[in-house]
Order: sequence, then structure tokens, then C-alpha cells
Amino acid sequence: MAVNPLGNQRSVADYLSLDGRTLAQESGAQLIVKKPSRKLRQELVDFTHQFGGYKEGDGWDGQNKHDDDTFPPAVIDLRSLALTKGEKYARLRRSLNRFERRYGKIKVREYDPSKDFARVKKIVEKRMQDIATRQPGVNVEEAVRAHLPFLDQQSDENTHSLVFYVEDKGREKPIGFSLTERISRHSAGLYAGVADPAFEDAQYAIHYHALLHLKEKGYSYCNLGGSETVSLDQFKRLFHPVNRPYKKHVVYYPAPARPHAVSYYGHPDGPKTIWLK
Repeated sequence: MAVNPLGNQRSVADYLSLDGRTLAQESGAQLIVKKPSRKLRQELVDFTHQFGGYKEGDGWDGQNKHDDDTFPPAVIDLRSLALTKGEKYARLRRSLNRFERRYGKIKVREYDPSKDFARVKKIVEKRMQDIATRQPGVNVEEAVRAHLPFLDQQSDENTHSLVFYVEDKGREKPIGFSLTERISRHSAGLYAGVADPAFEDAQYAIHYHALLHLKEKGYSYCNLGGSETVSLDQFKRLFHPVNRPYKKHVVYYPAPARPHAVSYYGHPDGPKTIWLK
């Protein structure tokens, strides 16, 4: 996989079309450029004639055509969300109020890996096991392992790593974790948001308070990222995104011994098919 880095778009396209092709041929694996800008995608597809969409029936995995962008990212206006006024936020308000009546006020503090890692990891494990009961085929161990890098992060000027908890007989009871990072002066991205499934409506509460924390830090927008499933996309829609940018991946397949066709999209003259040799 190649992640689109910052920098000159032309040099990125040159690198991916030359060195990327060599890498794919040597490894025998497809080279995926994840979330390229429109300009870079056009350069790769229209000018290099080496990159295109996934082959029919292929994809990031068996269920998700475009990884976590099967459904596009959800960009939230934090100023509007903080007010939670109007009919559009009615369902979210009900979930937040129901949580507070049942468990009390949710509290937030900065995450400390040295103290919180083990407890938050247990929450992640419980959450992944809960997802697996509703989505057959989810590998719990792999899903937990994918979250572990987030649990190593401490808050700094650009990273906001938080623990959410409620009071239980005067003691702190962690119920969730979130990790957000600065994207620009006014916007941040949510990279992890996990709640203990034993606490009903906790997922709404920790996301809402993670977003409030960003607003208090001076941000105006937060990108919740894309979604792999309908249910996750519907959850993010409760926060009423003001923008849903959709960036497709482009893929280069190493050529087999005999020619084969790769179709790609985005050409001004319509879909094209290139025979690779």
C-alpha cells in the first residue's frame, strides 16, 4: 500500500508510476494508492496508464471495496454540534440524556498509556467481540491488534488522546477512549473512538464529548473518517456531517506472464481498458 504523502503532486505521480511499478512486480502484489487527490488520481490514470480501479470481484478485502471508504468520510461542524439544537439532533440528544440518567455524567481526562493501557485494551477487546457477534467473519484478534498503535499515543500539541469514565462508588470506571489529531489550523481527524458495549449509549456519549473537547481546543471541524459498513455510516450521520468527500483508491496490478486487461475510470473520454504486458 502507498499512502499519498504531502509534497509535490507531480513528483508523487512519477514515483508511483516508476518505482511503484517495480515494487509491485517484485512483490507480486497489487499496489494500492489510498485516497489520492483528484489531481494525482487523474495523473496516475490518464497519463501513466498504469493505474485503475479494482478488478471485478476484488477489493481491499472480500466485503469492503474501498477499505474504510466504502462509505465516504463525515466532516462535522463542531460549532453546530456543540449547540445540539433543532430536530436534526433530537435522536442524539435522546441518547446522551438516556446515558446520563442511567450512569451519571460522563467525565473526560487525558489518556496516560502507563496507567490506562491495560484497562483501555480490555474495552477494545470487548468492543471487537461485540462487533464480531453481529458481523460474522470479523477477526477479533486482528481488530484488536489494529487498535494497539492508538493506545501508545499520548496527548501533545497536535494529538488529543482521551479516556472517558463515570464515577462508581467514588472510583473512576473507564468506559471509552478516543484519539484525534490535528489536520490543519481549524480541523482535526478522529482516528479511534471505542466505548465499552456494556454501557448503553456510551458510543454516542464518548464521540460527542471527544468532539466537544476539540471545539474547546479551538477547532471548527472534525473528520470522523469513512465507514466500512452501513451501520457505522448511519452512526456517523447522527452527528450531521456538513461534507462527505469521496476519494477513491487507484490500483496497479503486476502483469502476469500473459497479457490481461485492466479497466479504469476517470478518463475524460469515458472508461478505458489497458492491456498490460
